[in-house]
Amino acid sequence: MTPWHCRDLKAWNHAALRTFGDIAVDASAPGFEATLAARDWPGLRLARAESPAAHVRGGRGGRGGQGGARPGWFVIFNDGGLCSVVQGGRQADLQAGEMSLLRAGSPYEIRLQQPNRTLIVALPAMEGPARLDTRLAVRHGSDESALLGALLRRLQHLEDAAAAALDAQALRHAIVDLLLLARPVQADAPRGLLPLALAIVQRDLARGGLGPTTIAGELGISVRSLQVLFQGQGSTVTAHILEQRLLAAAQALVERPPRRIADVALDVGFEDLSYFCRAFRRRFGCTARDWRRAR
Repeated sequence: MTPWHCRDLKAWNHAALRTFGDIAVDASAPGFEATLAARDWPGLRLARAESPAAHVRGGRGGRGGQGGARPGWFVIFNDGGLCSVVQGGRQADLQAGEMSLLRAGSPYEIRLQQPNRTLIVALPAMEGPARLDTRLAVRHGSDESALLGALLRRLQHLEDAAAAALDAQALRHAIVDLLLLARPVQADAPRGLLPLALAIVQRDLARGGLGPTTIAGELGISVRSLQVLFQGQGSTVTAHILEQRLLAAAQALVERPPRRIADVALDVGFEDLSYFCRAFRRRFGCTARDWRRAR
């Protein structure tokens, strides 16, 4: 794969149009510089794009290119950075090692939120079973994408002679099969579930087993979706549980009549007294005993 080094946005748009067809790229970063490389087999194109933050729009018709605007699919494998793919009212937010799928010839967007490296596979329509449509703009997590990602990375580094010797039809089928083998990750939970998650934490503070798995299971969402909810408020599930337990302990320590510190710790869900004492001191800057005496 021989890379094209594009030192301005105009050159980048020209290279992207030649490679993918029907595409336009916008970027606000000064000094735009990007690299694009592509490798072709009959009925298959693999490309590697490295660029700063940008907004890609495609599938809107009216623009040609060697990549063509023919019906088919783009496999988007995020190999570094953060990006989002949008199509048909869906949005998949991809971290490094995750992938998604777009239909060529239909409007889509790719939002590169920071400098990004992406591997893109263009597949013709005849190679995609109808069930691929259920994967459009749906996130496939890093664990589920690992096999296909390993294949794409290997393909981009092959010598030209070795790449040319591959059976193109078998390679196309292998890519589709690996894509279908990867399980789509459950969509991120709606923000409306966050108050319910917070209520579960308050209700079950005394449970030693309270954690991301139990809360996500009660809400009927994935653990990652639950983590995304808490990231929106600048925390994690585990950190929030710990904070609420420490606040509850601090309040219980000054109640009358006084109770043993070990009993207070146990009542708010701490199973290890030593851990409670260390966490309390980190959070409040004094021991639980000194906290009680000062109040």
